[in-house]
Amino acid sequence: MSMKCEYCWLGVYGDLIRETENWKIYLAPNQMYLGTCVVVLKRSSRNLMDLKRGEWFDFVEIVKKLEFGLKRAFNPTLFNWSCFKNAAYRNNPPNPEIHWHFIRATK
Repeated sequence: MSMKCEYCWLGVYGDLIRETENWKIYLAPNQMYLGTCVVVLKRSSRNLMDLKRGEWFDFVEIVKKLEFGLKRAFNPTLFNWSCFKNAAYRNNPPNPEIHWHFIRATK
């Protein structure tokens, strides 16, 4: 039985700006670094090792498009990709969901 991601339906990730077959891309509410996004798997999955091949391939295309777009817009020196699930373990029982934070670094 899968639970709905509370962060998605509460709008914690920000505004939905794009979807692919497997992922939703949100413009994060905190734009301290312009272009910060959160990329969320559409299905419920607790661990990266459970991602399907097609989900990985789809994610790689998202990485390419986001990095290319922000490179053109801001010419950053690097990009940070983070997959944190710590906050999910503050709940009992924990309900971690796979999502990535995409943040560009400034010069």
